[in-house]
Amino acid sequence: RGPEGVSLLVGPHFKEGEPAVKLEKVSCNSAKFSDDGSKLLVTMESGVGIYDCDGATQICSIEVPGVISVAFSPRGKFLQTFRRPSNSQDKNLVLWDVQSGAAVYQLYQKNISKATW
Repeated sequence: RGPEGVSLLVGPHFKEGEPAVKLEKVSCNSAKFSDDGSKLLVTMESGVGIYDCDGATQICSIEVPGVISVAFSPRGKFLQTFRRPSNSQDKNLVLWDVQSGAAVYQLYQKNISKATW
């Protein structure tokens, strides 16, 4: 991850002394791997992109403008996102299915801290 974005490289054993690029640079605010390292999560201003690390392909893209916090479930099958609520009826904490990108559970959460996240 650098100022221009994040990219995914193939690591040792490099051909010709240089790593092979598996995924070209993707603009992002932050990036993190699933616990098993099979998926890469990239947060952008418009939402979240989830990539398969083996094939370097995008699994899904989820539009969640203003996302503040994201986390994979322990097995990497679900993704939790949080954004600031616009009102008390705004279901701003969402659980997503990673394969389909569909919301499976939503609720209102006033705020969130790292300790409770």
